[in-house]
Amino acid sequence: MSVAGYLLGVVIVAGVVASLGFGAVCVRARLLPDWSGAPARLAEILLAVAALILVPELLGAVGQFRRWAVTVALVVAGIAAGLVARRGPRARAAPEQPPTQTAGPTSSGTSTGTVARVATVAALVICAVVVAQWTGHVISSYRGGMWDGDTTWYHLPFAAHFVQSGWVTKPLFTNADTLVTYFPANAEIVTAVAILPFGHDILVPIVNLGWLGIAFLAAWCIGRRFGAPAIALAGAAVVMSVPVMAGSQAGTARNDAAAVALFLTAVALLLHARWTRAGMALAGVAAGLALGVKFSLVAPVALLAVGALVAAPRVARSRIALPWLLGLGGAGAFWYVRNLVLVGNPVPSVAIHLGPVELASALTSSSPNTASVADHLGDDGVWGNLLRPGLQFAFSDGWWLLPLTALAAIVLVVVFARDGLARTLAALGALGVVAYLVSPNGAPGSGIVAAPNFGLNLRYVFPVMALVLALSSALPFATTVLGSAGALAIFAAAVGLEVSETGFDALWEWHVTSAQRTEGIAAAIGLLLVAALAWWLRPRPGLLLGVAAGVALAGMVGGWWVQRSYLRDRYATPRSGEHSSAAWTWAQGLPPARVAIVGDLFQYAYTGPTLATRVRYVGVELADGGFRAARTCPEWRGALAAGRFGYVVLSPGFFSVDNREIDRDTGWTTTIPGTSVVFHHGTTTVYRLTSTPDPATCP
Repeated sequence: MSVAGYLLGVVIVAGVVASLGFGAVCVRARLLPDWSGAPARLAEILLAVAALILVPELLGAVGQFRRWAVTVALVVAGIAAGLVARRGPRARAAPEQPPTQTAGPTSSGTSTGTVARVATVAALVICAVVVAQWTGHVISSYRGGMWDGDTTWYHLPFAAHFVQSGWVTKPLFTNADTLVTYFPANAEIVTAVAILPFGHDILVPIVNLGWLGIAFLAAWCIGRRFGAPAIALAGAAVVMSVPVMAGSQAGTARNDAAAVALFLTAVALLLHARWTRAGMALAGVAAGLALGVKFSLVAPVALLAVGALVAAPRVARSRIALPWLLGLGGAGAFWYVRNLVLVGNPVPSVAIHLGPVELASALTSSSPNTASVADHLGDDGVWGNLLRPGLQFAFSDGWWLLPLTALAAIVLVVVFARDGLARTLAALGALGVVAYLVSPNGAPGSGIVAAPNFGLNLRYVFPVMALVLALSSALPFATTVLGSAGALAIFAAAVGLEVSETGFDALWEWHVTSAQRTEGIAAAIGLLLVAALAWWLRPRPGLLLGVAAGVALAGMVGGWWVQRSYLRDRYATPRSGEHSSAAWTWAQGLPPARVAIVGDLFQYAYTGPTLATRVRYVGVELADGGFRAARTCPEWRGALAAGRFGYVVLSPGFFSVDNREIDRDTGWTTTIPGTSVVFHHGTTTVYRLTSTPDPATCP
């Protein structure tokens, strides 16, 4: 990337952030003038994120997910919203509602303020440990590219498809089925927007660090509602430190971090809304954005939607129902409406039977097993063969600590919390766990892959687990010396146990070295020092502005060197265990082309460093929105001709594609006139097509 191109990207990022920030601050001040501190900042961030997702979605619905269209639209939307919000009267401030826990001396005579300050420092240290853990993974991604399986299978291919085509409503088939094709994609929209300024994916590895920060802020706000923000913050940190969470999210394009962040944000804003229309509408927007991240959030968000209305005072229920539901539906309906229009089912991976309403699934017969955890509970040896090894895979050797702590939090809050809304939310958390157990894809597959799949997909229940641990701040003893110290000690022990577990790296798609872990620790310490300096300088806005400008300048200069190194080393070295990764390295020098793949579905690396190559999985689109592998030579060659492909990559895949299918496709390909082998390594072969395949000439 040239210096001019890099500086242009920096200007675009700065312009979008400044515009959305201006608009979000003004809109929040107009709608919620009595909010201050962390809840106000969270509301402003949510408004900016909502614009960052919803505006590009609408543009992409008409084929305009383009660099300048998105940039101009976001800048105009932010500035226009800010200017409009600054005109006219502000909303009437709601009466101030103090935290549930009251300030005063504790049983030991220590002031609540002192306890809170000590607890805050302890919670920030716990969070710094988690940030260091995540940053090590981010550094690993910057050293060689993003190797995570789901990231290269569909998260980044979706984002690249949005950028390349300009459309977000045209489905992308990334394997010989539609298991992931119709997934909601709010997180992928953010990833794609992060690609636009530079035309590269250099910002993508740090996107989930942003979601981590939002999750921490939301947890703090949940705890602030009950007078114990540090307890809630430390509780959320426990969930984000779990090996399967940190290893799969940090430095990748997966969406579970976004799911946790937005779900906690919805709860935090609900707790601070005080049943006002504006506050409930904003909380509904957060819930809707969460709904647009993952199908696994359908049940938790639905429970939250109903629970909020049930918990609302009777006199307020009719007043807040409409803004709450409009916010939720308006922000969360996009992908479900898209699916309904395209295939007649808002959740195409599941057949829906509701009385007279029957909506067929778009999954083909070749789909992998999508069993729920409940489907396995009657199996012989389910504990020893599935549940315990899966829990150990996800949570390390202390696999029992987090589930038991979450269960204890639910019981204690339901029984002892004085706040009725907190008790309701804890009960909803319990129902959310039950919903997870019966939801599809909780424990897919069978045999030796069943336990790892169950452990990996425990991520689906993490938003609920983060909520119930954060709700421990609602317990009566949360503001006492002993209660605060006890809770923080448990959470610190859990984080320490999870972060110290390094064996998970050996099972993951890449390994984080000791040097990268050390660099992550150094980065976290530096972040703490900057935060402490900003806190110390807060009464001196001039100096604070100067420090912020210095940090921004240092980041811009450092970013130049980071992106140069990243674009040079990205997928430059094949990895052992990734049988097609040598072809990924080959593809980095390929000029813009159209590449067809079959078998190995980990495909993103073929797009190249500038994302100029279009990659498509070869198959046959079905009339009902389904997708399957080509079964005959005319189908195969017809698909190659329709896609105008110049290259074909054949490599045995992880999901049920064996050598017989590869051999069959090889025979259909090599007999196309002018076809030649341009790369071969192990079981992976790349063919170049110099003529348009003709189905009529099949042997």
